[in-house]
Amino acid sequence: SEGWEMLNGYDGGAHYDIPLYRVASVEPLRRGSRVALWNGETLELEGSADVEEENVGVLVFEGRDPTYIRWEDVELIEFQR
Repeated sequence: SEGWEMLNGYDGGAHYDIPLYRVASVEPLRRGSRVALWNGETLELEGSADVEEENVGVLVFEGRDPTYIRWEDVELIEFQR
């Protein structure tokens, strides 16, 4: 990911704008998502389409053509460094 891509959400009333390169994984929950950072910190973010059911899905780039996955079908997204 590029340095300008951000993951947004709220945890405990605090607003977060997290550079995507700091995110190790995103796990959708019933409400919001559990976000693990490379430094070992874990947040449960909500209140943003980045981490809730309003998210329409993700594009996975492997090879030439991206694959679209609907958000409701996502169980866990793990990023590689």
